Amino acid sequence: FSTLCYELMENACKYSVISPAILEIITDTYSSQFIVTMKNITDQKHVKTFKDIYSIIKSKTAVEAYKELVFRSMNSNDISQIGLARIQYELETEIQYEISYNFEELVSENEVKSTNQNWVILTIIVKIPMKN
Repeated sequence: FSTLCYELMENACKYSVISPAILEIITDTYSSQFIVTMKNITDQKHVKTFKDIYSIIKSKTAVEAYKELVFRSMNSNDISQIGLARIQYELETEIQYEISYNFEELVSENEVKSTNQNWVILTIIVKIPMKN
C-alpha cells in the first residue's frame, strides 16, 4: 500500500505543472476494496506519455508490462516510467484514469483564470481488493 502512495505522489511531483496534487484514500466496504485516487494538474505532453504507458499496462499481463517498461527504462535517458506497471504488478490492482477541466476542485478561482489552455486535470484511480 505504501508503494502505491509513493508511486502516485512521485508521479504527481514529476508531472504536475502547478500545485497542488490531491491524494485520496477511500475504504469501500460495499465492494471490499480500497480506492486510491491522485489528482494533479498537468499538460498535454504528460497526458500523452501517461496514455502511452497506460496502453502498455492494459494490453499486456502485469508481468509482461512491467518487464517491457523496465527494459525500456534501462535503454532510455528519460525518467523511468515504470511506476504504474509496478503498482499493477505488485499489488494486483485495477488502474483507471479520468481527464477533466474542472480546475476549481484543485485551485482557487483566480488561479483558474490564469491556467494554460494546454493544461488538464489527470486523475489516476487505483482499486485494491481487501484481503481477508
